[in-house]
Amino acid sequence: MTRALGLPHLLYRRAFLYRTTFHLAPKWIVYQCITGSANLSLRLLSDWTGGKPTCQTTRTLNSDMNSDMQNDPKISLDDAYGLKTPEDNIALYRDWAETYDAEFAQDRGYQYPQVIADIYARHAKPNDNPILDVGSGTGLVASALQEHHTDDAQLTIDGVDISPEMLAVSRAKGVYRHLFEADLTQSIDLSELQYGAVVSAGTFTHGHVGPEAFIKLLRLCRAGALFVIGVNGTAFDQYHFGSHFAALQADKHITPVEFIRVQYYASASDDHAADQGFAAVFRKV
Repeated sequence: MTRALGLPHLLYRRAFLYRTTFHLAPKWIVYQCITGSANLSLRLLSDWTGGKPTCQTTRTLNSDMNSDMQNDPKISLDDAYGLKTPEDNIALYRDWAETYDAEFAQDRGYQYPQVIADIYARHAKPNDNPILDVGSGTGLVASALQEHHTDDAQLTIDGVDISPEMLAVSRAKGVYRHLFEADLTQSIDLSELQYGAVVSAGTFTHGHVGPEAFIKLLRLCRAGALFVIGVNGTAFDQYHFGSHFAALQADKHITPVEFIRVQYYASASDDHAADQGFAAVFRKV
């Protein structure tokens, strides 16, 4: 989604204020500055230069930000889907963490985490525990999982996410045993064969994590572990999730996969209102 026409001019001015040159910035910063929110764009330029506005420029910079933010939309799905690198993810979710639940999940009727939790509850056996919540974010999946067990002892759930700010929000909810900050596109430094289940909603999608992570997650789980993995509908074909599932099954790493279609939003009204995905349900062999 393209931002206001005046934004590139403001970005050049901000780059000057930060005593750098905008055209020298790495391509991923330039891309996010053009397509992302004003607040995120300024944060990226600040982080890259390692500098802060001087006292002489602070007033001008704040004036630019106030003017720009009056017309600048909230962080959106297009911002999230446009991410290219782990650094992009860290920057975006740092700015989104505090408002994610209210401005995104609640406003859009984001039912995806609840659906993943419901599917786990229908398929789970008593030993499908502890659970690893992959791309745990603000803890929406874990909160829904714990609601299924309000009359019993709480489930034991660990969360892993790339964003420390999102993890801080989820930690305050008290639904996790442990939380880990990790980039799932790299090696995962957790003990092997410890989990009885893996769940995920909103992580295997555009600009986030691809199917290459599955083999790493399987190593963390005991034989028979239940997987309930949400995969974005268009990313499923674009990143060849189907062929990865087929290879894992052919190599006897997993059982045959059951795919359940998932409608993401109950009350969204924008271009993404009808977005769907698949919940892939299988077990480790």
